[in-house]
Amino acid sequence: MTTVVMERATERKAKARELVAFLSYAMQDVSKLSTTSAHLLEMSLAALSEEIGLAPDDEAKWTRRPS
Repeated sequence: MTTVVMERATERKAKARELVAFLSYAMQDVSKLSTTSAHLLEMSLAALSEEIGLAPDDEAKWTRRPS
């Protein structure tokens, strides 16, 4: 693996973490508007988190809470 490939992978992972953080803040607002959309967002966040190897403890920060 070249240095350039490793740097790109690191950049992608950092951007994915930023995306998870941004979307996790939106989860509460989305759940107020549409339960279906909130569920789809939650599934997307789970898939993305798994892909980038986010710690399971971090998952509790963005999962929906009953309103």
